[in-house]
Amino acid sequence: MNHVHTKHSLFEKLYFRTTILGSYFIGAYAIYQQNGWIALAYVAFVIVSLEFVVYRFCSYCPYPCNHSNCLMMPYQMVTKYHKMDRKPQSLFDRMTFPLVMLVILPLIPQYWLFKNTALLLLFWCFTIAALVSMLTFKCRHCLYKACFLNMTK
Repeated sequence: MNHVHTKHSLFEKLYFRTTILGSYFIGAYAIYQQNGWIALAYVAFVIVSLEFVVYRFCSYCPYPCNHSNCLMMPYQMVTKYHKMDRKPQSLFDRMTFPLVMLVILPLIPQYWLFKNTALLLLFWCFTIAALVSMLTFKCRHCLYKACFLNMTK
């Protein structure tokens, strides 16, 4: 059995927040270069999506609720508005994080990113770095057993 982590280090938090949120920022900037209003709509969609993820997925996570710690955002954002949900997690709730954070939000800016090769490469460097790091390290030591990406044994 893999050793589970109950805390994330400051470096881990900065790394994941920079790579994940950084890719969304790069996507918004690529859109902004073409159309400021669409970029503003994308930023609004990112904010609403993050709140949706917090409500549907993070409210089940033991890190912010039991350990005052969160890899993706300040844990207070989860615990202030959402109490840890103890009922069984639905498949929809379990799929929220991977679907929204790893599929929907990265796919939206692709049309605009293809118009700027440097931003496209930077975007995918950030996204792939976050995903590979998460799957090869964090997901193998996670307490969140109901998470779709959990790979502890």
